[in-house]
Amino acid sequence: MDVLVVSNGHGEDLIGSRLAVELLRATPALAVWAFPLVGAGSAYRSAGLEVRGPARPLPSGGLTMHSPAHLFADLRAGLLSDLFRQFGELRRQKPAATIVVGDIWALTLSLLTAVPAEQRFVLQTLVSVRSDDGRFKAPHRLFMERITIPERALQRRFTARVWLRDATTAAWLREAGVKQADYAGSFLFDEPPRREVTGSDGTVLLLPGSRSWASDSLRLLLPLAELLSDRQFTVSWAGPCPPQLPPGWHSSHDGTILQRGPVTVELQRGRFNELLSEAAVAVGTAGTALEQAAAAGIPCLSFALPGRHTRAFLANQQRLLRGALHVAPAAEPAQLARELSRLLSDDGARSAAARAGREVLGAPGGLKAIARTIAGQLSVS
Repeated sequence: MDVLVVSNGHGEDLIGSRLAVELLRATPALAVWAFPLVGAGSAYRSAGLEVRGPARPLPSGGLTMHSPAHLFADLRAGLLSDLFRQFGELRRQKPAATIVVGDIWALTLSLLTAVPAEQRFVLQTLVSVRSDDGRFKAPHRLFMERITIPERALQRRFTARVWLRDATTAAWLREAGVKQADYAGSFLFDEPPRREVTGSDGTVLLLPGSRSWASDSLRLLLPLAELLSDRQFTVSWAGPCPPQLPPGWHSSHDGTILQRGPVTVELQRGRFNELLSEAAVAVGTAGTALEQAAAAGIPCLSFALPGRHTRAFLANQQRLLRGALHVAPAAEPAQLARELSRLLSDDGARSAAARAGREVLGAPGGLKAIARTIAGQLSVS
């Protein structure tokens, strides 16, 4: 039986790839394919899964509707032609079942596969009612921050199950008429994160993210190691290519050490959970990675990059992460260093992050539970 995973975002790709691996463990006879709507599907490829569709990165890194600058940049890079190619490729796919990881856009495009409702499963990874402050939302942000009436209609009619990121949102959605809504546990972790540091001990974990501006973010983050030279800094690098370093910095032959004069910063790939266990604070412009850091109870610091990592995105992320995420007033190394020093010395910030982490994490093991449920559903179809 062929199963197609449709996802629309870097974080969604990561969750989709982990779910696919769990599903194959539960039912090895399945054939699971990925159709990423954003980017090149590197998370799926790293997991050994086949990627279908015209997968390629665009300048916004999947944040097309977050700002006019993103939209225009993607349009210039061929967004419309990519969309038409995706429509055509999805119509040609003939899976027996579809798993949607994302929001209303991914769900809508999954309908092109003509998979029946009883074989379509959705993980709505983006929206939580806990982040809704009741204020008016700009039209282009509405679907990012709320499960709108059109999305609920699609969920009711075209899905067998809809899993949400927290139990509160699942209960709200059931009350709103989507009886398929459920909560199985965290999308972020299979097990509670292990913390090996106490107080302000531990490293400063730099998270520039995986989008096209990761190197720009890193250029603002690396000077922190010079300004706070008594701390140990580590970069968790998720970009497909080696980072472009700011002037004066160079990397070791194997790329694992970044250095400027006597200051060194470790650069790691693929050890994210271990790095979380060693971190006292996380700083950066990542999306899902900062949520994972917050779920681990780590105080997080972020900042806006005008036209890229927007303040509207950060405001929503702050509401969602409830006390774990702090936003610097300016993307400037001296200001970031002051904010970072404050977090490192603030017991209250660590306590707030620990409380928020328990709320954000929820029950671990959600993807394993979801995989078992889908496997059981497919076995009786």
